[in-house]
Amino acid sequence: MYSFDEEALKKARYANDLLKTLPELQYGPITKSVASTKGGTTLMLINGVEATEL
Repeated sequence: MYSFDEEALKKARYANDLLKTLPELQYGPITKSVASTKGGTTLMLINGVEATEL
């Protein structure tokens, strides 16, 4: 599980900026999906609620 502190959230302009700080996660701009380099599934939560593509 990963979380971001308030400073990281202020510095990030887009969610993709936050993903770049996590070396185990990769964002595919063509597939528009997030994948773990270790395999398995990835679940994104925002304030404890599952995030959608929007």
